Formats: sequence, C-alpha cells, structure tokens
Amino acid sequence: MESPQKDVIVAEQWLVLSKIGEGSFGEVFKAKDINLGRLYAVKRESLDLEHPQLRHESKIYNTLAGGPCIPKCHWYGQHDGFDCIVIDLLGSNLKQFQQSTRNMPLDLIIDFGCQLVSCLEHIHDKGIVYRDVKPENFLFEASCILPDLPSYNNSPPPSPPTCNHILDNTCLYAVDFGLATWWRNPKTMKPYPECKKPIKYKTGTARYASLNIHRGRTHARRDDMESLGYLLLDLLLNGELPWSGITARSTKVGWDRLKAIKEDMLLQDMCAGLPYGIMNFIDYTRRLRFADRPDYDHLKTVLIGCNQPGPFSKLVTPHPHTRLIPSPQKYYQQQQQNYHLKRNSSHNMHKMNCLDHQSHEDGVFVMDDLAKELPSFTKTTYYRNNNRSSSNSSNRHYHYGHKKHYGNKVGWNSHKNYTTAIEKTLQTP
Repeated sequence: MESPQKDVIVAEQWLVLSKIGEGSFGEVFKAKDINLGRLYAVKRESLDLEHPQLRHESKIYNTLAGGPCIPKCHWYGQHDGFDCIVIDLLGSNLKQFQQSTRNMPLDLIIDFGCQLVSCLEHIHDKGIVYRDVKPENFLFEASCILPDLPSYNNSPPPSPPTCNHILDNTCLYAVDFGLATWWRNPKTMKPYPECKKPIKYKTGTARYASLNIHRGRTHARRDDMESLGYLLLDLLLNGELPWSGITARSTKVGWDRLKAIKEDMLLQDMCAGLPYGIMNFIDYTRRLRFADRPDYDHLKTVLIGCNQPGPFSKLVTPHPHTRLIPSPQKYYQQQQQNYHLKRNSSHNMHKMNCLDHQSHEDGVFVMDDLAKELPSFTKTTYYRNNNRSSSNSSNRHYHYGHKKHYGNKVGWNSHKNYTTAIEKTLQTP
C-alpha cells in the first residue's frame, strides 16, 4: 500500500497538496503545477462507479472552452484508480458568499444576474443545457476566500463583513457540468424533439427547478433561465424563498409540494417588495415554448432596469386579494428582520450542516439543504452509485478555495482508510 505521506503527482505535472472539497460523486484537491508553480483544482471520481461523470464533464468543458464564466479544463485522464480532471482553482461559491456577508446590494445582484445570463447564453449556443442552475455551482475567483467562522458559545455572532471586504472582483464561474446535456445533436445541429410522455425522474435541484421540470417535461433552454430567475429571487430574499422549509418523507412528495407552491402562488405575491424587473424576468421565462431561444439581451435589459431609476425599478405590490403578504415596505422590513435572525443563528446552522449527512434518514426530502434520496450505506451504494439525475452537491458540495476542516486524514489515499472503516462497520453484527 502506498504511504499516505508519499507525494502524489497527477500526470507527472500536478502535485496534490490538500483536499478542499467533496461531493456525492467525488472529491476535489488543491494541486500545484511542478513546472510553473501555479495552483489548480483536481477533481476525481472512482473508476468503480457504474455511471461515471468526469469523462462527460471534461467533454462539456472542452465544448464550452473560452466562453464567459467557464473555467479552463487543463487535463482529463486516469490516475491511481480514479478518473481525474484538472481545472482552474476557484474560490467560494455564491451560496457561501450569501451566507457569510451582509445583505447584498441590489446592483451587485443585478451584476451577478447579467453575468449568468451571458454564461447561459454561451452554454445554450453551444447546444448544451446546464440543468442545475443554483448558487452552489457558481464560484468566484480564488482570491475570494470567506473569513473563518469564529468560535463562540452563547454570545451573539459578530457582524458579517461587507461584500467589498471580500470581493476583489465580481466575476463568476460555472462548475459541475455532470448534469449538463445536449439540447441539439452536436453532429447534425438539429434540435432533439420534446419527449411526449412525462418524465418520471426529475433532474436538477428542486429548490430552483422550473415549472416544466416539475411537470415532467424535457429540459430546455427556457428551464435554465427560469431557474436563474429563482436564483436571483433567492439572493434578493436572503435565502428565504416562499417554498423554503418544505420537508417530506420522500423525494417525490417533496417535489410535488414545491410544484404546488410554484403553480399556486401568483408572481405578484412571489416578488412582492422587489423590483418589477424580477417578476418580468420570471414571467418571460415561463411563457417560452420548448424550442424557443430566450432573448438574452432582453433579459439583461430587464435586470439592468431594476436599478433606480430604471424602467423596471418600481416595487411589486401583492395581489389585492392576497392577505398573506404585507405591503412592500413592511415586507422588505420583515425580510431584513428575518435576515438578521437567520444571521444570528448561523453558527448553529453551520454545526447542523456539518452533521446533516449523518443525521438524515433514507428518503427524507429537506428543502433547506436540498437533501435528495439518500442511499442506504452499503457496499453496493459506496462502490456503484446510480446514475445521477438529481443534484446532491448542495448536501456536501465542493468548497473550491474555501476553508473546511476534514480531520487528519485528508490526503489523496484517505479513501482507503475510509473504505476499510466502512467494511468493518458492515461486518459488525
């Protein structure tokens, strides 16, 4: 057995330094180019997986190379029993940034939105649909490193830093293309037809899924854009989407409950207290047909118009017959109060999130951390996972450039110790 202390050099070029993240289908390591001294991220998955993702993901990266918000994939191959890709090292993701800073200003969120519209336009024009638009999949540059979460007992947490104290620039990059697929044939360039029968198994993350995905329809460009609308809504509401907090005993029930809320809630109520442009953005994407190409320039114009004194900056008022949501001013104040209450309990939530994969039972659908059908912990599921159709990366997502404690054994070969521990546990009567 190879010594854990021995240097691991991937493809005779990248020296593995430390583990920086993990997900349901692999791990991410920080590595250094031994010739140039530059830092990169090495993502790996076991060759024992029944449905590997990295080969597909490397092809997507190569297809999208050079576009806005797309990190460069420098190498794909096998090393030490793993499929590996080497990509640019990035920093914290948009979700982590949201949770670690004060309330993001509107103009910054609009800037993010315009970047992501351009990103999705490039992805779509290359014949690909992303299928997993969510804050966890958009990362800042490596210079964006969030401050360490301080340790404190019963005292209130300190005030979080402002956005300007963390961001050197606001550039975002899209990662994790394991769920991405082709909306048109890459050889003939002809669009694939829409599936006539409802699709039983949903793809993506329920929190940001479009109505058409909830209804079992084939994923198209319109669905990526609607999901982006929910992402922006999430940022504007400080993580408190109208369907936050939904729980269910199974994934199907959880998806059905979210579908009911998204279908029944008026956009006027969903976007109450926010600029009209946000409501117009979501409404436009919902009206698109399956084969329609979204008007990306129009969507960016709508977003930019949300800034004062833009044409879409007027605040949305709730529907007059809706009594569940207060006036825009009170609604905004309530959102601020909820934001500070949520911030004051962030240290407890941080501890809970670190333990959630140990405490959740099989099949539990939890809206806040988007746990999907958690497989039973057996040899079969450890070595041969099912093909991923729903995103589990929010449950244990990658922390590119973000500090996280992984214990003492976080090296390239730590999986061998982990596998041994699993086998001993399974053998215990």
